[in-house]
Amino acid sequence: MMGGGDIVGILNSDDTYAESDIIEDVVETMIKAKVDSCYGNLANVDREETGKIIRHFMSGAGFINNTGFLVQIFLSPLIMNLC
Repeated sequence: MMGGGDIVGILNSDDTYAESDIIEDVVETMIKAKVDSCYGNLANVDREETGKIIRHFMSGAGFINNTGFLVQIFLSPLIMNLC
């Protein structure tokens, strides 16, 4: 299913954001920086103890880090229309 809006964030069905204001922060940052996409780090946490980080996936050059896992990504409709 294709999402719609000013910015589309891709999040797996069993994932959550670490903070409740992440989306607001991303939108503000993308508008201020005048960019059409951004990506960031990902932390795998224990399902029961969400404060316990099991593994970090660090973003780098490109959308897929050196472990082969996609980091969190947000896209503008301009980029989504190119896909």
